[in-house]
This record gives sequence, C-alpha cells and structure tokens, in this order.
Amino acid sequence: MTVVTNYPLPITHYPLPITHYQLPISVNNQAKTHEEYRFYSSPDPPKSPLRRGTLKRLLSPPS
Repeated sequence: MTVVTNYPLPITHYPLPITHYQLPISVNNQAKTHEEYRFYSSPDPPKSPLRRGTLKRLLSPPS
C-alpha cells in the first residue's frame, strides 16, 4: 500500500519568510530582555542600514 503525503513541502508553500524560521524558539515562551536580543543587532548601529525597530518588525507577523 502506498501512502501519499505532501511532505516535504516546497519552500514556496511556507507561510513566513525564511528569516522567521532562523530565529531561536524559546521553550518556556517567556519574554526576552533587550540584553538577550543584542546579538541580533549589527556591530556598528549608527553606520548600519538596520535601524531601531528592525527586530520588532521581524518578530511581528507580516501584515
């Protein structure tokens, strides 16, 4: 008997951009502090194209 599944799905079928899957997933699901998110920031924020609020846009669901 042959079982047909739709797994694995093509990359175009995933609902979110790939960057959402690269974020670490917290097991206890508690809010992280700004200090814990520092490794998302660029090493030189004033000269970087990334501005304040980039992390919030990245973590919030696309509208």
